[in-house]
Amino acid sequence: MRNRLFLSIFYFIIISVLILSGSASGHEVNKNAVALLIAKDKAGKTVGTGSGFVAQPEGTLVTNYHVLVDAYSIDVHFPNGSHSNVEGIFKVDRVKDFAILKLKEGFYSTLEIGDSSSMKSYDYTSALGFPAAQVTEQKDKVEGQLVQTYGFVLGIHSQAHPNIPFIYTTTPFSPGFSGGPVVNKSNRVVGLATVEGRSINLALPINSVKQFLNQKNVFSLQKLLEEDRTSLEAMYYRGNYFLYGLGDPDKAIAEFEKILA
Repeated sequence: MRNRLFLSIFYFIIISVLILSGSASGHEVNKNAVALLIAKDKAGKTVGTGSGFVAQPEGTLVTNYHVLVDAYSIDVHFPNGSHSNVEGIFKVDRVKDFAILKLKEGFYSTLEIGDSSSMKSYDYTSALGFPAAQVTEQKDKVEGQLVQTYGFVLGIHSQAHPNIPFIYTTTPFSPGFSGGPVVNKSNRVVGLATVEGRSINLALPINSVKQFLNQKNVFSLQKLLEEDRTSLEAMYYRGNYFLYGLGDPDKAIAEFEKILA
């Protein structure tokens, strides 16, 4: 009798684990929709890396605007080994810091868009991105490690601009996560990883982006590059790159002084 009871409990545990593991894998984030972006100048030199995700299967990709600053071309790499390039830009918002890009024609894995207005304190969040420190380039071969982190929402508040809210979350972002998706417990995208901190990180709510996902008109990276020569936001992000990316405070100060002028 005892053995029969033990076996019944044992089988129940095994079945429960199988059901739970099947449910978990069935709801895993579609990581092949998350992209590593390599921004290059006209000479082909890498000027920065970032992350992004595909929102529409024909090749509509979302990332941060600041990932594009000073980029003459952008290579896009996916975890399954496939790659693409940016053929144009549907939409850029320099103040809110997002960009919607057109990839070369194809059929891509996607992530489902959620509703960031439903987010509240202590909600679960997870972020996916490619840490810049783990990206390597050798000739035509690019490798990066897709990392997923976890945390919860602390609140939704404005940052520098009072009319632009950000999701404050404990979910860690590393340099290179910029533009990567922040998802809720249903793995729907609710934000873009935008500002990395130590204990508090800021994500742009996805509702600021999704109303522009059906844009049809496209302009070139070269046009953006030309416009960014006099863009205050581009100068700010360029100065940050000089300071934190290159460790060159003199170049950073020179760029910030242009903004003040």
